[in-house]
Amino acid sequence: MRDVNHAIDNLRQLTKLPGLDFDAAGNLTLVFDGETPINLAKVDDKTLEVWSDLGGLGSANDAETLRRLLESNHLGEGTGSARLAVAPGRNSFVLCERIDVEQLSDTQFGERIIGFLKYVTFWNSAEAVRSVASRSTSSPALEIGELVFRG
Repeated sequence: MRDVNHAIDNLRQLTKLPGLDFDAAGNLTLVFDGETPINLAKVDDKTLEVWSDLGGLGSANDAETLRRLLESNHLGEGTGSARLAVAPGRNSFVLCERIDVEQLSDTQFGERIIGFLKYVTFWNSAEAVRSVASRSTSSPALEIGELVFRG
């Protein structure tokens, strides 16, 4: 890809949304299946930050929840190339991923967005929410499709 504008053009074609574009602040939101928002923020001409709120995972003030989510970041076992983070200025969590679009083909970029969406879907699932909320440190790994969450 040449730059983030090329990436957004690629998304326009994939989503069949001809009006898809950044707002004046360099942000855009896609909503999948009417309920899963994926936000894209233009960092610079070659870089996008993709992120989504993860409602229901608990409070960022809870040490056990923080521990479990940090463990999920380790080696990407629960996040792939994305990362779990505390939402700036809030007490909740987001899944986010920085993408250097210049390194990707059109197909690879589409695959990254779809892969990110799969992880967002997993982290918003009832199974993931229950695993994060569980106080037991000896819970077995939770597998949903190709995704594995080790609690």
